[in-house]
Amino acid sequence: MNISENTLIDKYLRGELSQEEQIAFDKKMLDVEFINQINKYKILYESLKEQDKSNLKSFLQEVESEIIEQTPKKIRYIKIITGIAAILLIFITSFFIYNNIQELETKDLYALYYKPYPNITDPITKGQNSYSVFQKYENGDYQSVIKYFQNKNELNEEERFYLASSFLGFNKYEEAKKQFEQIIDDNKFGQASQWYLALICLVDQSQDCSHLFEKISNNPNHIYSQLASSILSKLPSNK
Repeated sequence: MNISENTLIDKYLRGELSQEEQIAFDKKMLDVEFINQINKYKILYESLKEQDKSNLKSFLQEVESEIIEQTPKKIRYIKIITGIAAILLIFITSFFIYNNIQELETKDLYALYYKPYPNITDPITKGQNSYSVFQKYENGDYQSVIKYFQNKNELNEEERFYLASSFLGFNKYEEAKKQFEQIIDDNKFGQASQWYLALICLVDQSQDCSHLFEKISNNPNHIYSQLASSILSKLPSNK
């Protein structure tokens, strides 16, 4: 399958990946640069109102249909207009988001930036009738995941990470924190654990979380470096 990374990310954010595309997406999730690319687009996409997303999708579909019907001479003109419209939309949306996010409290920043970590261990495939513990996590059945892992005598780093992520998805912040702290040096899930620990800090508005995000932001190889910088610019202590 020959499909661009941008198309995969767009379909992932819309929840429209086909089975074949999901397989390709899951393979790319092993690439740190690809994960970083997803994180860069996620904040802008999630900040769009549902109506804006619908209007944008309809607009692009209409333009695509019009291009097919036009003569070759007109196609070039329509493509230019479409490109200008897309650039203007991104600029206006980014300006609106920037000016409105400035007034957010730290708990609101958590709600804006928190997204569950994807199931890259055992993704769900179409037509399944039963699900593994990781697939239950993907379905948002955090309670079942927590119960399963808590009944195990020993957990490896991967299992502990998804236990912590399940606690977080279930709004059990202190329990999640204890688990994430045990794997912040893990090669595979260490950076994600550091990121979620920083986000958990935002929930307690009495704490200054700047140092946690600064540590992530100052590491150019950290997959959440840019997101951490974005949060730093919005924290009350840094304004």
